[in-house]
Amino acid sequence: MTHLSLTRGSLWLALLPLLGCGTSSPDGGAAASDTPPTSQALPLTSSAELLRDVNARPSPFPPILSGSVPLANGTTLLVIEDSLTGAELWRSDGTVAGTSLLQDLTPGVLSFSEGTTNVTAAGNTAFFFSARSYLGRTGLWKTDGTTPGTVLLQEFEGDDDDYDERRGNIVPFGSGAVFTFGNALWKTDGTAAGTRELKRFPPVRFYDHEFNGVSAGVALSSVVLFLGNDPTTGMELWRTNGTPEGTVPVKDLIPGTESSTIVRYARLGSNTLFVTGGSQDQLWRSNGTPQGTVLVHTSESFIDTLVTAGSNVFFATGQALWKTNGTPLGTVEVRPFSSWAPYRLAPLGNRVFFVANDEAGHEPWVSDGTPLGTSRVADLWPGAGDSQASNFFAWKGRLYFQATPRAGVLGLYKTDGTSVGTVELKTWDGYADEYPFSRLDPVSLENLLAFHVEPPAGGVELWRTDGTVAGTRLLEPLRPGTTQTSQASLLNLGILDGYVFFLASEDGGDLSLWKSDGTPTGTSRVKTFANTEVERFAESAPGQRVGTSLYFALKDGTHGEELWRTDGTEAGTVRVKDIAPGEEGSDPSNLVELGGALLFTTGDYDPMRLWKSDGTEAGTVQVVPEGPEVPLTEAHGFTKLGARVLFAAKDAQERDVLWTTDGTPTGTQALKTFEADDGFSSTWVDEVTSAGGLVYFSVTEFTDAPMAAPVHLWKSDGTAAGTVRVSPQAFRSIEQLAWVNGHLYFSGEDETHGAELWVSDGTAAGTRMLVDLNPGAGSSHPGQFAKVGTAVFFAATDGSHGFEPWVTNGTSQGTTPLADIWPGAESGVRYFSDEGTSFITPLALEDRGLVLFVAAEPGGGAELWRTDGTVAGTYRQVDALPGPLSADPSNIARLGDRLFFFAADETHGREPWGMPLDPAPVTARASGKAP
Repeated sequence: MTHLSLTRGSLWLALLPLLGCGTSSPDGGAAASDTPPTSQALPLTSSAELLRDVNARPSPFPPILSGSVPLANGTTLLVIEDSLTGAELWRSDGTVAGTSLLQDLTPGVLSFSEGTTNVTAAGNTAFFFSARSYLGRTGLWKTDGTTPGTVLLQEFEGDDDDYDERRGNIVPFGSGAVFTFGNALWKTDGTAAGTRELKRFPPVRFYDHEFNGVSAGVALSSVVLFLGNDPTTGMELWRTNGTPEGTVPVKDLIPGTESSTIVRYARLGSNTLFVTGGSQDQLWRSNGTPQGTVLVHTSESFIDTLVTAGSNVFFATGQALWKTNGTPLGTVEVRPFSSWAPYRLAPLGNRVFFVANDEAGHEPWVSDGTPLGTSRVADLWPGAGDSQASNFFAWKGRLYFQATPRAGVLGLYKTDGTSVGTVELKTWDGYADEYPFSRLDPVSLENLLAFHVEPPAGGVELWRTDGTVAGTRLLEPLRPGTTQTSQASLLNLGILDGYVFFLASEDGGDLSLWKSDGTPTGTSRVKTFANTEVERFAESAPGQRVGTSLYFALKDGTHGEELWRTDGTEAGTVRVKDIAPGEEGSDPSNLVELGGALLFTTGDYDPMRLWKSDGTEAGTVQVVPEGPEVPLTEAHGFTKLGARVLFAAKDAQERDVLWTTDGTPTGTQALKTFEADDGFSSTWVDEVTSAGGLVYFSVTEFTDAPMAAPVHLWKSDGTAAGTVRVSPQAFRSIEQLAWVNGHLYFSGEDETHGAELWVSDGTAAGTRMLVDLNPGAGSSHPGQFAKVGTAVFFAATDGSHGFEPWVTNGTSQGTTPLADIWPGAESGVRYFSDEGTSFITPLALEDRGLVLFVAAEPGGGAELWRTDGTVAGTYRQVDALPGPLSADPSNIARLGDRLFFFAADETHGREPWGMPLDPAPVTARASGKAP
């Protein structure tokens, strides 16, 4: 199921008079270097106010994002996504008094991507990955279930991905663990000194992508088996005893350079069984030695889940249940079925439970490994109906699971494997679908079992059971007296007539359209949409204003995603046209205003079609280019250029084609096809921005060869002749294109440097690296460019510090850091590197010479900061949630002389807040930075 991502928290704001900034004439020179700014006392403002508690329902126990991890000392750990702390590690016994946060390691709402993952118990200790700041350094941590006992063991270099995919498996081994991070295998004994790298492996290349060259698998008594990459053998079976010299290959299962795809390990005594695939699925056994690694069974069909139950490993293949004791002779078919292979295998003692299909439909079964001991547990949906039992969970000698006993009903059951011993603990009815979408995901909390329910009315509820009907009830709220979150999107839909429009949910179920002028009285619901669903926090596409209407895409369960418009009233908020009738919808996107009408596309990949609309059903028509039919596959990059719109789409040869349109069939023409050089398989247009009568963009030439795909910077004036490369310079990547103060700033990565700060005036001679902030091959990943007076604000890392605020006047000498908000290698600035993300994108107040941005600091959480482009003028604006927790503002919008944003406090969930731009300051201390 998709749990609600409640949120982390932050409120606040206020601004002070602006200060001057440097000049903006770009010229070369040696890079300047400032010492890290230090803390000083600064005035704070406290005029931010809650605009409306949109979802005033009592806040329930928050979602649990991972299964519980019990320690040997009796402590139960779990990752909870709370509205103030985000996804963090907690300890719980299932009661409010017994549930507490260990540490808020990654302040703010962004911990869902950078926070705690891979929690793995090893005796009285658990190991896990987490980053202490967004896009900071991922660390390996350990905990004994107490706050003082939650400590960092090893930090790794920072990564520019929104989610650090270098995090690998953690396998308990002895009193510590073996784990992988990126392309390296590591071992820890639970101390910082005893955490060391064992071996580094070359990455695996697939087309132009690299993947981690090592993956940990399973621990045996004295070794850990894992997959490691070698140029001569590919990804094959290795072992380690926890020492570098004891980290060696075990066997080349597929001789030569072809890699073995090992999946589905199952421990059996002193051996492990695993499946590797090729033209056939093969079942192998290994004790960690070459001689003890042998082929057990070959199947013509896919071998499904391996499950150890007693002295056997069960699996399904073909249309039968099988078992093995690890020998060829002991690998036998237990029972065939007439259709479908058994699935959802789950062990309980010496037996295995599963779902199989016979004359009674898809129902739960059990087997002790013999034909006579294999039988249906119960016919929960009597007759030929399918109860579709799932989410099997063994707890206290019984198996708990969910099933559908009749249409539109969700049930919780427990069983001992007999029909008489199968008990219905609770049912929820009223679901519109035959099979309810809710997924219970049980979690053990000492003497009770917690599970999630998505009721028909929407939202998520946390329930508990002690195994009895009377003891199956809602969990008590974690924060009594608080209310739920209404925020439903990380993007506002847009601004119309002085109001910002946004989606929210008053009940956690259906979505509503709201508008606000930044004041409590000016914040109101426009319309509620029936049969909609909250996906917190979806980053839905922004809307587009055309005249007196705001257009946006909205999805419901009846019509799918279609085009809507609003004039700010309930009566004037209507679906423009049901372009693709039915539940799938037309998926409108790429909304652009053109000549007083709306231009947009439908379809999510292939085919996509171009449309325009005047806001009426009859006036919403497809724009079909004249001439031979040309597919508009993956149409993207729509950018207005004067009275036309430029966009890119793929042709049949996977080449990106630049198109131009004036909204008519005759005026919609292919402008230029970006040919791939010899050896390149396709091209892609990206990072599109317009300025000064030109459109700038990057073109990537993808290749099948094991080499980096070159990227070039292009520009277009809307004509074929005027669509040219800006420079012959080939980059490894171009990101964050932004035209500020008469120049194009971007992050460019070349053969010598990492991703560094580049500037261009649109000519080859005027395109150059401005400064190498992270010298050598390291990357500073500059981005979030914004105008601040006559200078340019951006975020970057210099290698010694994390992502922090910087300023440039277009010269290397004038490129300097503004503050080290999170001291050291951690990152203070909230930052997505791949795409501009409005909920954390800085807001430029150009008339005031200021930039507002969100940043986090130790002990202060994630709050709103401001800068005027000077060190002294860079500080935390408002501490709306004092102390270590985070208000974490998002969706920031300027509405005249007021600001609008979403934030959280300790009483409400994430709700809309507002404040004046020029409030009266109050005296307080903040950890602002100064030289």
